[in-house]
Amino acid sequence: MKKVILMILSLAMMFSGAIAVPVSAADFTIESGYKFVDIAHNGSTYVALAKNTALSSGKLYCSKDGGLTWTSVRSISGAEISANKPSQQQLVYWADKGVFVAHCASTTLTSADGTTWEANTNIHWTTNSYLTTMDKYLILAGGSSDSAVNVQDNLTTKQYADNKKQINANGYIPKAVAATPKDSNGDIRVFTIGSQYAYQVKMTPGTPYTWEVTDNNSGGSIPSMPYDMVYAKNANQFLSVDGTNGLMAYKDSRNFAKITVSDSAAVTGVNANDSYIVVGMSDGTMYYTANAEITTDTVWTEIPAQAGSTACSEPIKNIEFSGSNTFIALSETQVYTCDTTQYCNINEYVPRYLEIGEPTVAVGADPFEGVRLIGGTYSDTLGKYIVYGDTTTPDSDNKYWGKIFTSSNGFDWKNTYTGYTFSARTIKDGAITGYTEVRNGAVWWESQGIFIVSASTSDHIGYSLTSTDGETWTAVKGFADDGDEEGTVYTGLALNADIRIAGDYLYTTNGAHKLMKYTEWNKNAAVEVADVSTLEGMPAGLKNINQIAVSDEADPAVLMAQGYLGVVRDNTSTSETELGKWSVIRTYINASYPNQPGIGNGDLTDAVYSKRLGKFVAVVAKNLRTVIIPKAITETDKAIQGPVVAGGAVCNAIDTNGSAFMLTGKEGKIYTAPDSEEFKNGYSLASNAVPAATADDEVTWGMTNVFATKGDQFIATSSNNTDSAVLVIDKNSNGSYEYKRAELNDNTSIIPGEPAVVSVEVKNQMPDAYEFTVIAAIFNENGTLAQVKLEDKTVSAYTNSKEEMTMDVASDISASSSMKIFLWNSADGMMPRKAAVTPF
Repeated sequence: MKKVILMILSLAMMFSGAIAVPVSAADFTIESGYKFVDIAHNGSTYVALAKNTALSSGKLYCSKDGGLTWTSVRSISGAEISANKPSQQQLVYWADKGVFVAHCASTTLTSADGTTWEANTNIHWTTNSYLTTMDKYLILAGGSSDSAVNVQDNLTTKQYADNKKQINANGYIPKAVAATPKDSNGDIRVFTIGSQYAYQVKMTPGTPYTWEVTDNNSGGSIPSMPYDMVYAKNANQFLSVDGTNGLMAYKDSRNFAKITVSDSAAVTGVNANDSYIVVGMSDGTMYYTANAEITTDTVWTEIPAQAGSTACSEPIKNIEFSGSNTFIALSETQVYTCDTTQYCNINEYVPRYLEIGEPTVAVGADPFEGVRLIGGTYSDTLGKYIVYGDTTTPDSDNKYWGKIFTSSNGFDWKNTYTGYTFSARTIKDGAITGYTEVRNGAVWWESQGIFIVSASTSDHIGYSLTSTDGETWTAVKGFADDGDEEGTVYTGLALNADIRIAGDYLYTTNGAHKLMKYTEWNKNAAVEVADVSTLEGMPAGLKNINQIAVSDEADPAVLMAQGYLGVVRDNTSTSETELGKWSVIRTYINASYPNQPGIGNGDLTDAVYSKRLGKFVAVVAKNLRTVIIPKAITETDKAIQGPVVAGGAVCNAIDTNGSAFMLTGKEGKIYTAPDSEEFKNGYSLASNAVPAATADDEVTWGMTNVFATKGDQFIATSSNNTDSAVLVIDKNSNGSYEYKRAELNDNTSIIPGEPAVVSVEVKNQMPDAYEFTVIAAIFNENGTLAQVKLEDKTVSAYTNSKEEMTMDVASDISASSSMKIFLWNSADGMMPRKAAVTPF
């Protein structure tokens, strides 16, 4: 360290970093007589399988640099799949076990690194097997005399005798297989086609695994010899190729179509990720479209060869995505690095650049940059606030992150958790077009002394985060899974279900028709209060109830809803049966339901219980319409319309502190109204808009949520779906509500005692990892060194990354001090990578 300090003090000027020299293009040639059939990857490591002309022997090739250079690593003497020789479903990466799996006629090989391969008899089933993976499972279809589907969940036990499901005993042999992610019940759909048959089988993991054929079909429209198939999640279709002039797209065994991509070529390869579907053709062309339902009207865009490179003329045999719009494609003998804008043969590819951005420093930085906030809650006992949301752009691994932020005053926030996401994104044409999330997904449970934030989405059903201090968070599972340790606690939390506190208890739905009460956050402490599925007049359309509002009583009034339908519970009812306390409500009325108790036109988005009214107040997604709902629907006491805002403004959230309602709108508006009998149809919400305290505080982004905290204070969250803001709503000296924005960084000077975050963008489109050291030095007014920190950074090959280093500025540092940022190759070598930056 002494050497580092002396070097910093002695260097008055830093030289610009050297420009990286591109390496030469690859020089890859597949062995003569062999053609590619399959590919898999686990990040930067790719494995490709090639077979000879007779499709009887194979070779495995490995790339460690993202598919740019390849080495032959294994020969396979017995690789023939006799029932379907052209099969392109022989190689997968089993992420849960961290191994590549290559199926051959006589054995199945595994490799952790793509280079060293060993036979594993435990996972070898039969000569005629076709592979896919989903969740924790290796899924197979095939066989001959016992045409079946199979599942394997470990590498050490041969499970097929127990986990196999025969699906046809009359000569049907599956030729391709794909599977869907787990649904809300934990089931996986396995789909297999071939021999002009199609079968869909529901697999329920457990001990033992259970299988159910949910639909099947046969006929000449179903291909006899498909050789590859994938599941496109956002399209909700299974896509298969059979070398004919069309792409088969299946909803299920009876709902499918053959889609023409190009009139001049046959479809020979296909793959999909969350954003795109890419197909390869017999003439070497490639096309893409958004990952949405494929129909005869789907528009396909051809991907051109990179300017100056040679266009592919061989059939494209397989495609493997590496990022949101990047992938490696195999023709019969060539390898191409591709994205949706262009492709290039690796033998003509030259790494493009190494670009190091200008270092920046944020002091007291805005913690909500790059985050979309969803909601939050407050603990009066701890005096702490929390808000939570998700990052709005994926990282270099195409992954989004959930974040929880904590504050002791509502204005100064710090990130206390990064991990499971809190919403599911709908992606179209590579862009996020919508979110599925929980409106009321955060609570402070006083009797248990914990915060709970629901992370129960389709990506991780049942998960939640808990904390006793708002600082340290623990993930809690909703349901048991393979490999869990003995004694693991599960909650049974339903998918996308609101959670609310009443008295000492937590209430939620089970996602179907049940109200559940918890005495502690453990499914063994959950009691079913009511199952309203048999309630008289229960609408058939009310299948999943996830929204809930409750009164603050040990035996609460309850509103449960989904869409425009719901039920309410009268906790004052003297009915001898629990169902006798419940009534049906609707949020949509038309001529078909002239006498139904309704709560306006539009889907319910949020609701609270008013003690003063003795009723619920809900907001619905049309014209900022509020609806007042009694807890017992009768002929004389029905739901009635509350105040509205004209002009098409839409409200999406509401809360009350017992004396005032606070409502937020999508257009960045906040409205307030008294929580009293004054709140009725005709009250002017528009004239009671809550203003910003100053012009600098004003936010015009859409509001995402609002929650009461202490006294007259509320917190509102707002986002433009890229960044977010926290607004503290409180009464001013005149007794009127106004809001202030949580303070943002002005980056004009050092703040003693506050962290300084150094950031630098590095675009490393080179074949080797880029290593450098960040050094931050603070100098007193007289030029002496007051504080220094250095941190080593590594950016992987072919990765764009934002590297950060946090320097905790000492509390005794003068606010008038200056700072310099250096980027060097290392603390020992002291070679400059970038000119010094003086941010302040």
